[in-house]
Amino acid sequence: MNEKKEMMVEFGDEVEVNIKFKADKAQMDNIYKAIEYLGKAGITFDTGGCKGEDGKIDYDWEFDWSLKGANVFFRRIAKKKEINE
Repeated sequence: MNEKKEMMVEFGDEVEVNIKFKADKAQMDNIYKAIEYLGKAGITFDTGGCKGEDGKIDYDWEFDWSLKGANVFFRRIAKKKEINE
């Protein structure tokens, strides 16, 4: 179920970010390499996945308490109207 829930996040709030994607074997090879290179740079986080009904891997990266070596920041993106004002 892909349920979207909007909520207000204030500056300094801690949030958890879950990045979900589907990948085939060739894509997963590159994703594993990316995780390996990030680890060599001191950036680590939880990952997980399972084979979906379509044969692709349902995979996710979790930027939560497990994220080490980096921070996640959100910023408000101005709408075109606001930029022109």
